[in-house]
Amino acid sequence: MLSNLSRPNFFPGQLIDYKDFNRLAEQADKSLSLLCRYLYTGGGIVMGALEEFAVVPMGGLTVRLKPGMGILPNGQILVLTEERVLDLSAYVGGKNSKTVVVSVKNQTRGMDRYADDEDATITGFKTEVWEPEVLVSTRKLSEPSLEIFRVSLSPEATTLRMAEAHEEWSAKLLSGGKEALLDGRFRTLILPHTLSQLDVEQKIAVRRALYSLEDTGRKLAKLFLVEDPHDSAHYLSQLHAEVLSVPYQPLKVSFIASEYAKRLSLYLEHLLNRLGRQQSNLDRTSVLQTIEVLEKLRRREVIPRPTDLGLLTEASSILEAVLKHAEKRYNLLNAIEEGLIDMRTRLVPLESRISLGGHVLNRVDWITLENKEKYQIKADGVHSRAVTTKFKSGDTLSIKGAFIKSGVISVEVNVPNPDRPLILVLHQYVRRAGAQVHYEINGKHLVSESGTELSVPNSWANYGLVVPAEHLVAHENRLKIRVEKADLDFGFFDLAVYQPQTAKEADVVPRTEE
Repeated sequence: MLSNLSRPNFFPGQLIDYKDFNRLAEQADKSLSLLCRYLYTGGGIVMGALEEFAVVPMGGLTVRLKPGMGILPNGQILVLTEERVLDLSAYVGGKNSKTVVVSVKNQTRGMDRYADDEDATITGFKTEVWEPEVLVSTRKLSEPSLEIFRVSLSPEATTLRMAEAHEEWSAKLLSGGKEALLDGRFRTLILPHTLSQLDVEQKIAVRRALYSLEDTGRKLAKLFLVEDPHDSAHYLSQLHAEVLSVPYQPLKVSFIASEYAKRLSLYLEHLLNRLGRQQSNLDRTSVLQTIEVLEKLRRREVIPRPTDLGLLTEASSILEAVLKHAEKRYNLLNAIEEGLIDMRTRLVPLESRISLGGHVLNRVDWITLENKEKYQIKADGVHSRAVTTKFKSGDTLSIKGAFIKSGVISVEVNVPNPDRPLILVLHQYVRRAGAQVHYEINGKHLVSESGTELSVPNSWANYGLVVPAEHLVAHENRLKIRVEKADLDFGFFDLAVYQPQTAKEADVVPRTEE
């Protein structure tokens, strides 16, 4: 190395300055500092590097400062690799509160000491290094440094804690009484841009999740006829574009993902409120689970943090299950409800297997007036009589029924498969005027009917009800028919109970009834 320092005009008596030894080493550091100075004007703490100078209260007025990496305003790179413990109790006292600022800076020192074997007066260091130094002061340092946190210590302060997200939205310096708040809002943070922080598999998974969320949201709005008043699709489109943008900006992606999660959650809540608990097509439990997942995407800090976009995949898979459940139930139940309306005014034999709305139904129970062990009537003046009249279609039917003016008819219903919906069909005798009739099963309200003057009095009608599987139990399902304000008497004749046939049951050929 001495050969690199030889000079032809060197004259005896001139000492070799130790800086001559590190001049070549300094050149690379100066170039790097100059580059960082212009790339990251003002410097800052590098996000994602080490532990980002995290501050951990240790009890009392003592805190632990975690390792971190930063770029000083002059472009120098600062790296703290070991934890430091700081005691701030020396700054408590007096009559007034004190604002304490904790900063880090570089301290220059020599390394690799050199001593000349022939001339002991020639000494120095071959290189210079930067060592991080943690400074605690009651004023902000003017020299190149990075602020880690500041705290306002009142004379009675005894403990420290980190400020919470909602407290950080205050524009003023956070202060307290005995409990002082560590305020990290005055940090300067930098995040180096890269092409993408997602690898190929992660990017494909995120894009699939976004496409799935877009498609599912559109189908849910169309299926339930409930538009999205919060315009979550707009933010989904922005998020998709930002994921593909170059350079990739994690904080911007985090902010847009948070806004999208907020608006999608509000739409799902709007969907739950509009449809109500009576809508069996919507899996409310899964919708609430989706909102819980989206809650993790929402950022409420003053400065958002990079977000785990894998949560989008989890949310999309749950919403896909919600859509499949809704489509399956919608196609089945709505077709059956339309079939019940179609059969209302004509004679339909209530056989062991019928087709309704394009679906095969199996009869699982049939209660007639003779099955007295399966129903109970609580009313005054119950009397029985046979009724012979016609449907609107002209078909004639004669059945014996029990008539009441008002009261409750309770029927025990056999349900072999409580995980499937139930279809109830009753023969109803339409009088000149009707009554208020309330139907409920297992204490859960189904529907209320209020009869008025009809165009075809004294005729038969098939009255059908669809009971969601959520209202059923494994045993002792009980249907209650409560009759009120009847102008004339109300008749109970029979009740046919059906359930949809599964694909497995369709493969079994039923025996012909004799």
